[in-house]
Amino acid sequence: MKRFCSVMTLVFVAIALAGCGSSAPTSSSAGTYTSQTLDASFPNALSAADQLSLGIIKLEGTDQAITFEQAKALLPLWQAIQSEALNDVAEQNAVYAQIEAQMTPAQLQAIAAMQLAQADLTAWQQDQGIPAGAPG
Repeated sequence: MKRFCSVMTLVFVAIALAGCGSSAPTSSSAGTYTSQTLDASFPNALSAADQLSLGIIKLEGTDQAITFEQAKALLPLWQAIQSEALNDVAEQNAVYAQIEAQMTPAQLQAIAAMQLAQADLTAWQQDQGIPAGAPG
């Protein structure tokens, strides 16, 4: 069961990060999402949406890792973000808010404490064998 949860986590986060293939900041809708918990104002900060995506991956293997039930609820939300079903930025931001609502306050605080920056995303991409600038 734990392995299934880990696989589910990686699948939906890979979906979410698929559009983050460039090491340069973009003006995607992910850059417009504002979180009550995730600060994107520090130097080289990832957008709140990208912090959420990468942060979930980094929670794996910790006591704050998402649960099987959370993974089941989160997967369709991440799929919606990557699909063309959402008509505008407001809808996408609403889905990001739903994603955060599925997380516990402790999980969100753990992600916020990571202060994920562009270098963290680049390092994760390199660890996964994703070349910088690769298309999603």
